[in-house]
Amino acid sequence: MTYDADPACLQGAVAAGILGCGSVILGTADLCGKLLIEAQKRVDAGATPEAAVLAVTREIHSNNGKIPGFGHNIHKPLDPRAERVLELARQQGVAGKYIALSELFRKAIAEVWGRQMPMNVSMAPASSDSANPVASKTGKSGWRRRISRPRSAPVIPGMA
Repeated sequence: MTYDADPACLQGAVAAGILGCGSVILGTADLCGKLLIEAQKRVDAGATPEAAVLAVTREIHSNNGKIPGFGHNIHKPLDPRAERVLELARQQGVAGKYIALSELFRKAIAEVWGRQMPMNVSMAPASSDSANPVASKTGKSGWRRRISRPRSAPVIPGMA
């Protein structure tokens, strides 16, 4: 809508889109990363990955919570976007312990909730960054990296 109002002003549409990000759209990647870190802390404390993920899943379910990064109102039984991100992570060699944990969450959710929920596009990027799942390769963090990195040449010639 913002773009349609002024097609010459793409940056306004992009800014409006970023302002629309929140805990439901795009913001869940941060929650996904925190979920994975919590499960990994339990593994580091001695739990098996399966037991850690199942315990976290049960706690969230018993508190009537939602598992970030799972479920989608359109993409069922799989979110093709998430599946592609996972495929690329494996191809690029960044499919580490967090992807393994996210796959275990699929199984734990099916057991605890009694139904399958697709991993959505917020969980897949969070789990594919083996160094730090919170600083994932999501749209928002990607934008921050792009605008914060030094430029070799100015955007406008003559500007330095």
